[in-house]
Amino acid sequence: MLSVGRERSIEGRVGSGAGPDASASASALIETLSDPAMEIRAAAGVALASLRDPASIAALAEIVAGWDAPELARARQAALRTLVAFRGQEAAVALARALTAVPEDRPMSLQDHSALLAVAYAEPAGTAAPLVVRALVGLLTHGENHVAERAVSLLALFPAESQGPTVRALRTATVAAVRRRAATALGACRQGTAAAALVNALEDPAPEVRAAAARSLGDVRDPASVGALAAAGGDGDERVRQAARSALRKLGTVARATTLAPSLEAPAQPSPG
Repeated sequence: MLSVGRERSIEGRVGSGAGPDASASASALIETLSDPAMEIRAAAGVALASLRDPASIAALAEIVAGWDAPELARARQAALRTLVAFRGQEAAVALARALTAVPEDRPMSLQDHSALLAVAYAEPAGTAAPLVVRALVGLLTHGENHVAERAVSLLALFPAESQGPTVRALRTATVAAVRRRAATALGACRQGTAAAALVNALEDPAPEVRAAAARSLGDVRDPASVGALAAAGGDGDERVRQAARSALRKLGTVARATTLAPSLEAPAQPSPG
């Protein structure tokens, strides 16, 4: 009975949330999101989404990113609908950051990917997605490895927008782990125009970067990279050699045809006599 009374109190905050009281209502509801009772958190999440107060964007993004219990599904959907309805860059960037901050033991799901795409592309001018990419590329330097790796996986959702910023990170980052993540992200995007940057990365001083570049070239499958991958097959680091061989296997008949091409194009030798 106590929970029912508290839920009704939460519903009352929504009714009084219009006008100048909206921010106060939003603040009270945001505090209630940490209530130990799941049904109270769920009611607060739905109520907060109903207010559609821009001040609640970060909290709504955390609901979408982190509330995966079946009992909280209605609140999660309500929060997502409101973030989409904002049609703004702030909502998209907030959700991207919230998704990378989810605890390491919770894997990223198709539902998470769909949510981010829905919010990022709701913005009619098309400027939200590049800002999301910029935020994700910035997170490649994050001190917590799982946050940085989640950023890598989310970059794959924006192949066209992420190529330029990720190539720049691959070329200019001073930390090898960041260059490795950038190389991996480029492979996940599977944009053929990134092949040149990945081929250059086969000469990176860090073997983990060279190996990541080779793996990504296998994913991109650009025939022009066959020669560079064949050369990487003789790299001094076994990880790089294995990655290069695996990439060449992915290219399959393309790699064999490219290897054979020079001999096929060689001029015929005149017959003696």
